[in-house]
Amino acid sequence: MDIELKILIALHRTINKIDKKTIKLANNSGLTFGQFMVLEALYSKGDMSIGEVMDKILSSVGTISVIVNNLVKAGYVEKIPYVEDKRVTMLHLTDDGRGVIEKVIPENYEMIAESFSMLTEDEKESLLLILKKIGGFYGKKSN
Repeated sequence: MDIELKILIALHRTINKIDKKTIKLANNSGLTFGQFMVLEALYSKGDMSIGEVMDKILSSVGTISVIVNNLVKAGYVEKIPYVEDKRVTMLHLTDDGRGVIEKVIPENYEMIAESFSMLTEDEKESLLLILKKIGGFYGKKSN
């Protein structure tokens, strides 16, 4: 097997392992993984259009609609018409949504840090640089 394929498989397995831990944390707060991702995106980036959220969390059009509608029903997100373009709907995190995500985020950040704890700071910086190179983001400001 080529080393590139081995690297890709290792990356997928690592992401899946971390995602499973995030799913567990989200479920403990009554959220699905998709709901957690939407709330986290709105929490960290502020109001965004549905399309922007979809791009941020790498979701499909069909999936994002269900996730957003369930978050609206739960009172965690509000849909706000975008004044400059009636075709665009903005998503706004409510106080209840902020309260829920603020409980989960610290636990998730701690879990992520623990997942990388065996690496030195230099190794983490090198890994980030390598991943940015592979993704074509080398030299660009990270989000």
